Amino acid sequence: MHKRRLLTGLAVIPVFLVCLFHPLGREFTLLATVLFATLSAVELWRILVDDDGKVVFCGLLVVIWGLLLAAYFRSIDGTITVLIVGTWFVSSLLIAAGWRDGRRILSSAYFLVFYLAAPLATLVAIRTSDVGVQLTGFVMLVSCACDTGGYYIGSFFGRRRLAPALSPNKTVEGGIGGLLFCLLGVAVWGFLQGYWVDPGHLFWMSLEPMAWMKVLALALIVGVLAQVGDLLESMLKRDAGVKDSGNNSTGHGGYLDMLDSLLWASPAMFLFAVLTGHL
Repeated sequence: MHKRRLLTGLAVIPVFLVCLFHPLGREFTLLATVLFATLSAVELWRILVDDDGKVVFCGLLVVIWGLLLAAYFRSIDGTITVLIVGTWFVSSLLIAAGWRDGRRILSSAYFLVFYLAAPLATLVAIRTSDVGVQLTGFVMLVSCACDTGGYYIGSFFGRRRLAPALSPNKTVEGGIGGLLFCLLGVAVWGFLQGYWVDPGHLFWMSLEPMAWMKVLALALIVGVLAQVGDLLESMLKRDAGVKDSGNNSTGHGGYLDMLDSLLWASPAMFLFAVLTGHL
């Protein structure tokens, strides 16, 4: 398990760098998000409704792709249009299929849009902003660092259960380790910015002390939200009676397991970008 997680992390690094620093990084980010959103949606749909409502799910994928595309163009009108037309489209498919369990399928469809698609759309929108490289790299590295730190610190030093009713394997020590790794992620991102974004300068070293405190506070906020996202997905899996969202060779269990932290961290960074005038 540890070896597979490490190999997966090494394999993801080139994708991460391309999405951030390639001239077509925004487009690569959109494509990567569409791919992971589709794979994660398949896993989440199985958790929520097993294999029921496949026709509705196919229509739902079109809605998800539309939301991500609207986020790429940062179009509020496009987002509203996709939500309205998507509701009509998915509901029409449900009616045409004539499922008796329509309430469960339709509510699951709405949940999937707002739990999975909308947060990933904020990630795409962040990448298209004027400081998209900085903010996207920040939220992805901090989320990854939090997940990695929580997993390994919890595995080796975890003693006290954090939320046994939701996830028996999550520990207080792992949660603290995740937050400490968030700060490490900030330092790594500062180095990467100094190497690629502004060669010859370490970005974080140019900040004033008060600005440094804001950056660290933001990292801790993102870290806490990332852990909440992890716990929420654990709750869904526990309720469905499954250990992992899927069965792949990444060492994370499933694709949704790889994204659960980012689903809460990315909207927080999106709100930060909006409040600071970057979106």
